[in-house]
Amino acid sequence: MMKSNETRGNKWLQSLYENRKRWAPVYLKEIFLAGMFPIQPSDVVSFFFDGYLNEQTSLKAFLEKYDQILQTKRQLEALADLDSKSSSFVPKSRSYFELQVSKLYTNETLRMFEREVKGMFSCFNSRQINADGPVVTYIVQEQVEVEGNQRDARDYEVCYNEAEMEVLCICGLFNFRGCLCRHALFILSQNEIKEIPAQYILLRWRKGMKRGNVDDHNGSGIDFSNPVHRYDHLYRTGCEGCRGR
Repeated sequence: MMKSNETRGNKWLQSLYENRKRWAPVYLKEIFLAGMFPIQPSDVVSFFFDGYLNEQTSLKAFLEKYDQILQTKRQLEALADLDSKSSSFVPKSRSYFELQVSKLYTNETLRMFEREVKGMFSCFNSRQINADGPVVTYIVQEQVEVEGNQRDARDYEVCYNEAEMEVLCICGLFNFRGCLCRHALFILSQNEIKEIPAQYILLRWRKGMKRGNVDDHNGSGIDFSNPVHRYDHLYRTGCEGCRGR
């Protein structure tokens, strides 16, 4: 693209290309990001601050409103959690998987999972391409919509380990969003698995999951002017937060 548009001399574009593994989604399939891109589209950011900010909002006004925005978001999350606890989700399909998670997940997560269950019906074929002990590799074909309301078949490689009850799809949806994809669900169903393995039911999506801040007991001895010390401290704190979830 840079070659065709004669922009090879642009330092900013060149730096984006050199650091592509840090922001391009195709390189981040093995990293859990809860569905958030390192560089968010502007409409996502606008949606978060919708109703609070506009083009005339000053930096001072933004900082004054920021705590108010976060508090409102927390209250909305609390109301959503209460709704998930008090209401019952009615599965739209007869899928064992959907029935299983309907008793565990919040309503918002169930809507995300529902799309993948529905997408299973777009997967029309699977074939085994390799077997290494308990690990079997399949190719799953899915009918997807392309331009002009046309349909096209896409291939997805899925590895299934029967001994460890592990399933991994090349699309990387579970690692990226924390939700098993339609291709993985299709292979589990093909192998007559009636329930999603426990390791794929994440605590962060469960009803009644308490979310809070991570206590920092070790920050007082950190030299925050040193970028290496600062990075190590943030990394350890992040790992503690993940383990707590």
